[in-house]
Amino acid sequence: AFVATLQTLEIPLFVVDEAHCISAWGHDFRPAYLNLGRVIAQLGNPTVLALTATATPAARDDILIQLGIPTVKPIVKGFDRPTLRYEVRRADSEQAKLKILKELFETGLEGTGIIYTATIKNALQVQHYLQEQLNLPVAVYHSKLQKQDRVSVHELFMQQNIRAVVATNAFGLGIDKPNIRFVVHYDLPGSVEAYTQEA
Repeated sequence: AFVATLQTLEIPLFVVDEAHCISAWGHDFRPAYLNLGRVIAQLGNPTVLALTATATPAARDDILIQLGIPTVKPIVKGFDRPTLRYEVRRADSEQAKLKILKELFETGLEGTGIIYTATIKNALQVQHYLQEQLNLPVAVYHSKLQKQDRVSVHELFMQQNIRAVVATNAFGLGIDKPNIRFVVHYDLPGSVEAYTQEA
């Protein structure tokens, strides 16, 4: 058996991606991230690089405290992406939203993308509508799926075997796919930060 202790490792750089998850002020707080500060200390306080595209000022301050680097001055850049086009379509009912989805697919949504919903119920409803009414190959993704089903949906999406993943916010974090062509928010996200992360 191979056993390594933290004391024997020399780590020159400790990187935390999606660092907003460490903060109770962030839109996607994950308790497991709270251990990172302790790990950094056990590694002898290497240089820390914490990255996030969506941390508010309160979340940024909290991230620094949680990581044990409260005196560091964060580098903040804008999150505008000139290659993205943002658009809002108003709908006053579920039927109106489904009609808008139909129009989007009939008039120009190309490639593979993500359709975010606020609930599992809505994700299943939208998936059913797109398959039954438009004959589109789509998959659904939510936190209650079994692990093998989540992996299967992820693979279908990455290999572009489907047009869209209809998902709750359980999908998307850490997706590294350079050719996503659209992100549709069927339901409004809970915060501007959540919208920015998903977009």
